[in-house]
Amino acid sequence: MASVLPLDELTRVLTRSAGEEILQRVLQRGAPVAVLFVDIDHFKSINDAFGHEVGDHALQFVAERLRAVVGQQGHVARYGGDEFFIVLPQADEIMGRTIGEQLLEDLGGRVVSPAYPLHLRLSIGMALGPRDGTTPAVLLRTADRRHYFAKHAGGHCLVATDRRATGELVAVPRRPIGQRQQLALLYTRLEELLHHSSGVIRVQAPPYGGADNFLRIAQDISRLQGYLVVPVEATPPRHLRYLGALSHAVAHALSQQGESIPPLETPAQLLRALKHLLQVAQPAKGLLLTITNAAWLDEASVQVVQHLLRLPEGFEHVGLVYAAVGNAQTRFRAPMYANITLPPLDRHEVKAWIRHALRWEPPEVLARWVWEQTEGLPEKIHQTLAALVHRGYLQPQPEGWRWQLPTDWDPPTPNHADPAQIGVPSDLPLLFGRNRELWTLQEAVKKFPLVTVSGAGGVGKSRLLQQLALESHKHFPDGVRYIALEGVSGDRLAAALARGLRIPLQMRGEIFPQITQHLQSRRMLLVLDGVAAAPEATMLLSRLANAVPQNRMVVGTLWQLHLPTEHVIRLAGLETSEEEGTSPAAHLFFHIARRSGGGQHCGEGRGREEVEEICRWAEGSPMAVRILASWCNTLTPAQILESLSHVKTRTNPLEAALDAFWGALSPDERRRLALLALFEGAFPLAAAREVADASLFFLDALAAKTYLSRRGGGRFYLHPLLQQYARVRLQAFPDDVTRAQRQHAFWYLQRLPETAGAHTEAERWGFLASEDDIPDITKAWRWALHHREAALLAEAAPWVFPSLGELNQFAETFALVDESVAHLRRWETRQRDRDYFRLRAYLEVVRAEFYYHFGDYQEALHILRRVYRRQFPSLPPLHQAHVTSVLGRVHSALGDYAAAVSFMEHAYQVYQQEDIAPLLLSLLNAIGVAAYGQGDLTAAEHFFGKALALSREQKKPRAVAALLNNLGNIAWQRGRHEQAEQMLHEALRLLKGEDPPSLKASVLDSVARVESAQGAYQRALNHLNEAISLSRRISAWPNALVAMSTVAQVWAEIGHAKEAADLLATITRCQELPHYDYAQVQAIMQRLPEGNPLALSDVDALTQYVLHQNRLWGMELSHAPQADPSPGGSP
Repeated sequence: MASVLPLDELTRVLTRSAGEEILQRVLQRGAPVAVLFVDIDHFKSINDAFGHEVGDHALQFVAERLRAVVGQQGHVARYGGDEFFIVLPQADEIMGRTIGEQLLEDLGGRVVSPAYPLHLRLSIGMALGPRDGTTPAVLLRTADRRHYFAKHAGGHCLVATDRRATGELVAVPRRPIGQRQQLALLYTRLEELLHHSSGVIRVQAPPYGGADNFLRIAQDISRLQGYLVVPVEATPPRHLRYLGALSHAVAHALSQQGESIPPLETPAQLLRALKHLLQVAQPAKGLLLTITNAAWLDEASVQVVQHLLRLPEGFEHVGLVYAAVGNAQTRFRAPMYANITLPPLDRHEVKAWIRHALRWEPPEVLARWVWEQTEGLPEKIHQTLAALVHRGYLQPQPEGWRWQLPTDWDPPTPNHADPAQIGVPSDLPLLFGRNRELWTLQEAVKKFPLVTVSGAGGVGKSRLLQQLALESHKHFPDGVRYIALEGVSGDRLAAALARGLRIPLQMRGEIFPQITQHLQSRRMLLVLDGVAAAPEATMLLSRLANAVPQNRMVVGTLWQLHLPTEHVIRLAGLETSEEEGTSPAAHLFFHIARRSGGGQHCGEGRGREEVEEICRWAEGSPMAVRILASWCNTLTPAQILESLSHVKTRTNPLEAALDAFWGALSPDERRRLALLALFEGAFPLAAAREVADASLFFLDALAAKTYLSRRGGGRFYLHPLLQQYARVRLQAFPDDVTRAQRQHAFWYLQRLPETAGAHTEAERWGFLASEDDIPDITKAWRWALHHREAALLAEAAPWVFPSLGELNQFAETFALVDESVAHLRRWETRQRDRDYFRLRAYLEVVRAEFYYHFGDYQEALHILRRVYRRQFPSLPPLHQAHVTSVLGRVHSALGDYAAAVSFMEHAYQVYQQEDIAPLLLSLLNAIGVAAYGQGDLTAAEHFFGKALALSREQKKPRAVAALLNNLGNIAWQRGRHEQAEQMLHEALRLLKGEDPPSLKASVLDSVARVESAQGAYQRALNHLNEAISLSRRISAWPNALVAMSTVAQVWAEIGHAKEAADLLATITRCQELPHYDYAQVQAIMQRLPEGNPLALSDVDALTQYVLHQNRLWGMELSHAPQADPSPGGSP
């Protein structure tokens, strides 16, 4: 192709027009393509210093190297001046990054020629088609913009996504700006410290006050003075392991010296490692520790640091400089002690901070705004500047920055590791004896796409993987997910993985492609715990690793998976011996013994030796050690050893410890403990009493012995390994198991609503179960289904399936509905009583609701008509109302508003008579939507208003937000923009901190409509991007399409009518678009030129295209005049 196209005369690569022609052909074929925009750093200075002849020679040299590296993989063209671009057909992000990095490495190691020994540097921006655009102009413009990001990040690097702009373009000043008096004091006090044998400097600052920068200066000065510097970064996750922050710092220092990492699990081991560091880091006059955020240093690390300040043998000079936030109390003492308090920066110092960070003189108005937003706190200044860049208000240019002040601003939130978001429990126990293994695992994750952590049960794999997940959060831009897969196998594995990733699955179609689609554009760490080494699991993980190689996976399993790409780390028990002092396993034992109130039996002398012997008996198994240590509140170590001597069989130490405990129980206690294994999740005391006849005292005793864990809300939880052990023991109590299973089912399907005050049928229809109860509710449902308890199932169904739906478990709920319907079809005719038909009808209507929510309105209508025709007259009133309310919603989506209102009025009368507020509220909203679809804004406003009053009375913030959104849309359509703004502003405020993505997306779409009407187009595009991203996250394609129709209106307003028409033509071809929105789209299309549908595969690809175009045109608008906002302000 390239051979017949014109070449640039100087460089002999393709001309710009020829390169664009090739790119156009690739895009027309619909193939993926990567475009690299390449620019020579500081090329003007070469021309100025050496002349244009040398400059021409440098251009020829770069073109030659580009051709050599790219080879047959793509095409090189000269864009103009010192800029080139490369077209890589069939390339994805990984291939594009690889070639870009090869170019940087190739140029970095060469000189232009012996005559011109110049080292050239490149800045490279990358764009991907069709993700970032579908035309050559858009892709080149995007790659060009990203190459400016690379330049502003220091040059000679590649920027492949806009995410790189969030932080790397903003450089934290190496020296503190302002705070001169405090800096001078640091120099003076540091000199004193380095001349004392032991000393402490505390740097006290408000949160985000810049204390870390002072610590860096102390590190630099101390290194110049010949000190070994060990920076310790204390964080909330490292606070959860014994010697966590200090061991990590020592391991890092050893690795920098090229040393292997020894055990770092005890104070004695840490001191030996530090002595070794002082010997290898020559010449080392002494040791200086710096600690950031000292409040998060674990207690054991605090004690080691204080011990070092007392100068133990082998340490002649020890200094400490640490950061204390706010009024935190002093934790360290030494002969020399000083305190430095940092004030916030003033307005002029903030301006200087920005000047150094952006290498640019900021306007006074921008500096003042940043000062007001950040209160002069340096770390907040950095976060705010990075957010301004990320949101398009600060944009790098060839010279300086283009800027615009935000008209509405949400301050950036710190990116802390949130256990709930990561998927780990919030009440993790302290991790002992795994510092070296964690370091090894963290290093393996950097190198290998798939790491397997294998080991026997009870060896501590889960706790190690949970810690890895917490501490890896900041290293993965799209986050970390810990997913427990214990007991999940076969076809349930993919669904469990999707649920752990919080992907709301489509009802139809394979699950695996939905998972890979979700991960394709992300870079995450997936920590998959408890994976069975079965063929289906191995195959799934192998496919996943190959499909999304930019992500990392760590798998916890009993045995390795034997995959080609697998890196295996074998986990054994904790060390049970130590040269000096206490072993890591014994440290864990003493910690548990003290917590259980029995530490006095095993402190010193013979008791300590017996503890070490117990730990050796347990082979260092952390769970076995915990169980045995909990006995110390009743037995001495000698008595524990005596009990263990009677254990006859021994397959593994955990099972042996459990056998010993089991032998100490009475027959009745054994029965109750075994029956607790029937629970699937965390259970309340009332359920334990009903199912296992377990009292609060019995549960408390088990919790004290670490067999049970306490959870929030007065619940208890049995560890999976202990649950597995107890379930084996269930075989000894067959009659009790039969009775308990029945009581379990009746408690969860009948008694559970009653505990929340739902006693009548109407109250049960409005009841929603908590997430903690869902595993046991599902188990109870399947038991009742298998035992054909039709009355129990029919009574529970109206709240069971809404409870599952409330948790967004759509795929699992739909599968349970299908499973239930299939099971009911096998019931004999004599078993099909009134309860059977009531249950069957309810399940069919739920199936129809699923089809409705995913846009398949005809299938939903087909199911509902069948139920209405065959079973409607014989159903109880509430079930009839359920049928007609769903029929009304489906008819409304299909545009048959008269039928919709008729059906919903019937349901409304029933719900009003039964006084079921939650169902009434939902139905009033649906009737309002139908009236809105008919164009009857007055009726719609009336029904929405009634629903709003009811939702406020019921104190349901999500419902209030939804109704304010609907009323805001009506106010906007009637030209009452200020009223619309007020309503939508309140809706967004109510949704802050909530996580209903589809609702928030709808409100943001409404906000953007109002902003567009006011001429605030950039703000509108920003809010629309947020709305589309939220919809895409949960695959709510109807919401995404509606938001994109608003996008098209904005595009048309800002001069992109052709692109708007093409977008709308594409939207109308999507079957997920609701009927009433389809009519609105058609009305917009009549005002635009004829559009051509885009060649995109599905709605997801369309959303990616729109998101990119919005970011691009939003940046173009950022320096254009914007209409003044209305007095009410934007929500």
